[in-house]
This record gives sequence, C-alpha cells and structure tokens, in this order.
Amino acid sequence: MILQELGSAIPGGGVLEITTTTGCIVGCSYCPQDKFAHRQRAVSHVKHLRLEDFKRCLARVPTSVDNSFAGYCEPWLNPDCTEMVGTLTPGAMASGFSRRL
Repeated sequence: MILQELGSAIPGGGVLEITTTTGCIVGCSYCPQDKFAHRQRAVSHVKHLRLEDFKRCLARVPTSVDNSFAGYCEPWLNPDCTEMVGTLTPGAMASGFSRRL
C-alpha cells in the first residue's frame, strides 16, 4: 500500500501515534528510542504515560483520527496499556499495535 492509499483508507486521513513508555528495554537496532528518551528526560523523568493523562489528551482528539499504539516503544511495557486501549470509543479504535521481537 502506498502512502496516498493509506491516507485515503483512514477516515479523515489522520493517525495519532501513541508512545506509552519512555525508554524501551527491547533495544531494536533500527529504533531511535534512545534519542527520544534522552530528549524526553530533559523535560520529564516520568517513565510511563499515566492513564489519567492519556484520557485527558484523548478527549481532545477528534473521533475521525485513528489511534496507533506503536510509537518508539513496546506499548505493553506500560502497565496501563490494556486499560488505555479499553478506553477508546468504537469510533477511535486502535489502527495497530507494534510488537518488536
């Protein structure tokens, strides 16, 4: 699928990529997590996206935007990830999950 087709396959053409954890233990050679974590730690030392913050942010995202739990980490390193996915309304279901093996 080419990029133009992907944009037209998603209602509204938007995807919110959610990173639930800063600092991934998997350490894939192709992933820029170390750079992301370094920059994020300059702002905050919080390791996991808090469920309350996720809900607050999600309330501002239009329902036409698709949600993807990929980001620069293994999403389920955050113990609240399953509950985060469960809070999505049917119109905002996750478009994908990234598992790095």
